[in-house]
Amino acid sequence: MRHKVGIPWLSVSGYGLRATGYRLPTFGFWLLAFACWPLAFGFLSGCPRPDSAARPDIEMDALHIKTGVDELGLETYDAQTLMEKGAEVFNAGKHDKAARYFQRVLSEYPQSSRVPAALFNLGLCAETAGDFEKARALYERVVKEHAGEEVALDARFRLGACLSALKRFDEALKVFSALQELKELSENDRLEASVNVGVCLTGLNRLDDAETELFHAMIAFRKISQKEYIENNYFMAQGQFYLGEINRARMETVKLEFPQEKLEKDLEQKAQFLLDAQTAYIKAIRIGNLHWAAASGFRIGGLYEVFHQQLVTAPVPPDLTEEQTAVYREELRKKVSVLLAKAINVYERNLDMAQRVGLTSKWVDDTNLRLEKLKEQYLRENLQ
Repeated sequence: MRHKVGIPWLSVSGYGLRATGYRLPTFGFWLLAFACWPLAFGFLSGCPRPDSAARPDIEMDALHIKTGVDELGLETYDAQTLMEKGAEVFNAGKHDKAARYFQRVLSEYPQSSRVPAALFNLGLCAETAGDFEKARALYERVVKEHAGEEVALDARFRLGACLSALKRFDEALKVFSALQELKELSENDRLEASVNVGVCLTGLNRLDDAETELFHAMIAFRKISQKEYIENNYFMAQGQFYLGEINRARMETVKLEFPQEKLEKDLEQKAQFLLDAQTAYIKAIRIGNLHWAAASGFRIGGLYEVFHQQLVTAPVPPDLTEEQTAVYREELRKKVSVLLAKAINVYERNLDMAQRVGLTSKWVDDTNLRLEKLKEQYLRENLQ
């Protein structure tokens, strides 16, 4: 991701119910197709970790000398020292303390040329801590108050990302669409903007537009990768992940309803969207970015889980007796329990991958939470 000013941004066969003539859906084809996902996790061994080295600026500012060590552990310092120390503790994961160094640059060196970078880095500290509103305000200051500085371009990208995180997709879309139009953007920066446009369009539920934007971005990324090694594959993986998100959203909106002919058509459509989403997530895993690989693994497990839930809660044939309804639901539950088992298997593989590469993230935490709940549900339903 963007890290040009000192801190890298650290930155998913039929079974007849003979009494009525209705039948349960046929799952054999889909379950066979679903079985391909485990191959994806094998691509993650040896994935490179994101670079975390900071690169502070170099320029002379007034020197402050304290009579004793202050609360930041400094006795003698200037703006350069504060930037270096802030970058050092940020890269060590101490974002609150890092913010204090950058804030001191603003308060004690308000005329320093490092002020734009200090503001930007304060935004990174807030964004990393999950305070997207505070980060948004800081990035906006950089854009408005230091428009001529190089850091302003980076701030515009992070501003759009924070607006997106705040689900203010209309505003974020304007930011990234404007960035796409800049002639001076590098090819990689333009593709980053394109992926984020696709993310915003997805958030606005403009799924067809989002799919087109992301599809073209993925083609461009792959053309670049054929010519040169893409060291930062974060946005390539994000774009591929969101192609999965689009089909996941489509799958979840398909309702299963009688009459029988419509039910079968709806089921076919839902299953196809699931397979399309799964394929996109597997491609995202194979790109090798750890963050989006974990997100994709979590989403694949969720596909099976949601599909199971929608099947067992689908309407029953309208003319069944109470006794026949109970038989229908019980046979359906037995037939689709394999989906829960597959979801559990995916979640376990996702956690194994995360443990193997030392990854900690929200996606890993969510996977662990869903796995524990799903195991309890599976045992409860299959020990009845």
